[in-house]
Amino acid sequence: MKLFRASIFTPVGKWLGMQDIEIGVSEFDRDWVVRSNDERQVRAFLGDPQLRARIAAQRKLSLSVEDDEGWFGRKFPAGVDELRLVIGGHEKDTERLKQLFELFADSLDRLCAIGAAYEKRPDLKL
Repeated sequence: MKLFRASIFTPVGKWLGMQDIEIGVSEFDRDWVVRSNDERQVRAFLGDPQLRARIAAQRKLSLSVEDDEGWFGRKFPAGVDELRLVIGGHEKDTERLKQLFELFADSLDRLCAIGAAYEKRPDLKL
């Protein structure tokens, strides 16, 4: 899954055949682009109004679940994926940092709630 704020270039992606998932919440569907190969899980993940509100409150953000495959082999052990939250530049605003940490924590909780992640630690050393 990859989620990011829509931009003037979003229609170009659609023109090139990229499929966006709409969740049925018009403002969210208008402002955010969601791509995934599992529409059912995306709808379950974004089915939480509080999580959608935390995402919508961010001016620029990319949130994605990256699988365990790297370019030249596995980056992580089998079955371990990465939740990645990316913002542009360096953030020094402590209130926004707090909002981002809360968004990340809520995202992890939601992934666990829908069965897409587990609370067990993966015993991974970076």
